[in-house]
Amino acid sequence: MSEARHLTISAPFVADVRRALNHLYDPAALRGNPLIQLFSLDPDEDEVSALRQLLLSAIEALKPSQAAPAQSQEWRYYQILLHRFVEQFMQREVAHTLGLSIRQLRRQETQALRELAAYLWSHYHLAERMETANTNATTAITVSREEELAWSQNSFPSESAEAGPMLQAVAQTVLPLAKLLQVQIEYSIPEWLPQLAVQVVTVRQALLSALTTAIRLVPGGRITVAAEVQRQEVQLCISGTGQSLPSLRRQEEESIEGLAIAQQLVSFSGGRLELTLAPGNRAAFAIRIALPTVKQWIVLAIDDNPDTLALLQRYTSGTRYHLVGVREPEQTLKLAEKLHPQVIILDVMLPGIDGWELLGRLRAHPKIGHVPVVVCTVLPEEPLALALGAATFLRKPLSRPILLAALDAQVEGIG
Repeated sequence: MSEARHLTISAPFVADVRRALNHLYDPAALRGNPLIQLFSLDPDEDEVSALRQLLLSAIEALKPSQAAPAQSQEWRYYQILLHRFVEQFMQREVAHTLGLSIRQLRRQETQALRELAAYLWSHYHLAERMETANTNATTAITVSREEELAWSQNSFPSESAEAGPMLQAVAQTVLPLAKLLQVQIEYSIPEWLPQLAVQVVTVRQALLSALTTAIRLVPGGRITVAAEVQRQEVQLCISGTGQSLPSLRRQEEESIEGLAIAQQLVSFSGGRLELTLAPGNRAAFAIRIALPTVKQWIVLAIDDNPDTLALLQRYTSGTRYHLVGVREPEQTLKLAEKLHPQVIILDVMLPGIDGWELLGRLRAHPKIGHVPVVVCTVLPEEPLALALGAATFLRKPLSRPILLAALDAQVEGIG
């Protein structure tokens, strides 16, 4: 690493590189950085992710070969860039890890940044670009964070989005950071989640900020990401535990700003974000995020015949109803508590638990007793079904119009 000694590099450019690295996982800050314009990143693509990847790749390009001495200056600069900006550790922590004083670290960090800037300057031929642009790239109009957030709020429409694939994409994005900090992440996500009614771009960035914050809070620890459906919301909980680190308080204070931005981004879609810290153990926390869903009625169907469940799925496909089928009647109460269905369809000839008995349990349950139950069977037992508390009765075989009409009658008037 010696390019910095032989190149004349624009001081504003070095400052922009430092600013981008300091906010490497802050989408709002990165989007306003002049480097996006300087590197000609496509605004129609995800220029924030592109800039982050460009900087990460540049740091990795400075990694010395295994033949380089472990105590060489090249390795020291690379380690500083890795720990300070890729892993986002505080200066005090990095100084302790590398056996430096704060003063020594700051001096070497400045030089490491110049080496990185020199690599970017040379590799991307920025002198020519700067000359062509007459240095406008590094003197671009500054956009405040408040202006950037206001622009985001007004620029992205609310649309329907699949919650599962969005969470999977965010999980894949943070995986390298989790590996670097040796954080284990466990996911407890239901197979089905309702569609979200959100600003996709801002919510995705908010989820990314929340998860990266969680990772940084518990290096070497464990994080659990769980999701459940509550009424008309998908509720996420990112909880973590880690070692009790002396510097954790400083990490928390640094992370509050990122979570505050994520909180604003979530609010643009009518959602909520809250951070809870466990008393007496600063290494335990929970980030709870609630996101609104598309208005869709959940129908829980209990039938041990897979063909019947497949038929009901086809009948409700493309409608305002989302049908969740259950073949094991023992799971009914637990799943109903979890999903909060608006309607339950129940066959009465079931293995293990008699359907009539299950109907009685459903009607007596304190949390789901109000949910209308549609008894659907080949047996001619409509009077018995209604006497035991069923909302209506359907005789098999049934047609699609009859099923949808019965469901419509049950959800009519529900807010």
